[in-house]
Amino acid sequence: AGGGGGGAGGGGGAGPGGAALPRVALTIGHLARATGSVCSVPSGATLARATHLMVKHDFSQLPVLDGSRMLVGVVTWRSIAAMYGSDKRPTLLNALDPKVEHAQMNDDLLATLPRVTASGYVIVWEHGQVRGIVTTADLATAYHRLARPYFLVGEIERRLRRMLGRTFDVNDLRTVNPEADSVSNLMFGEYHRLLRSREHWERLKCKTVDHASFLRDLDQVRQIRNEIMHFDPKPLTEAQKIHLLRFLGMLKVIDPV
Repeated sequence: AGGGGGGAGGGGGAGPGGAALPRVALTIGHLARATGSVCSVPSGATLARATHLMVKHDFSQLPVLDGSRMLVGVVTWRSIAAMYGSDKRPTLLNALDPKVEHAQMNDDLLATLPRVTASGYVIVWEHGQVRGIVTTADLATAYHRLARPYFLVGEIERRLRRMLGRTFDVNDLRTVNPEADSVSNLMFGEYHRLLRSREHWERLKCKTVDHASFLRDLDQVRQIRNEIMHFDPKPLTEAQKIHLLRFLGMLKVIDPV
């Protein structure tokens, strides 16, 4: 069995100087399970051995793999139930899923999502070898890892804009962005420049917050935000997540509701 055709992979390649260029989209290979060790059974194993591993590891699917290149099939709880509902003998090979979904490591993640959700999994290939299996559970984990920071930064920005919008008029905003018509035109670096002014800071009346410390914390949020928006596939560190949560908590105290 092979792994379906290679996808676009979201860009990449080399620049004029030979340096690697960043990908512009997430690929299947960005998911940890796509490159992790594959738990499998050989085609000669018993059905009981396969179901034992599925129960032990809380798997819904298990590849049947002879070596690293020969994918015999995938056994799932659904395919096992279908086998028991038929006249087939209860064997591993008779319990295989009749339709196995495949993906390559560089396939676009968003384009592959419908197939993962429809079948519950895709087998991931690279250079003709099985590299991993991505399931709907892996998508949920990846969503939490990738999306939660977006939500945190989004709420931080909305609270900042509300706080600044109540205090500063267009003339104030244009001291940091000459084309600004409202606070929604500003970016994190411009929030920082706006609040560097001692006169601007005092107009916020944040008497319980240290000015210099707030600016340092805000600049760190800006750096984290840039990592997220540049689609860095590396997850945020625990320290970065904690910083976002604590800064958001401080804004809730400064400007509640």
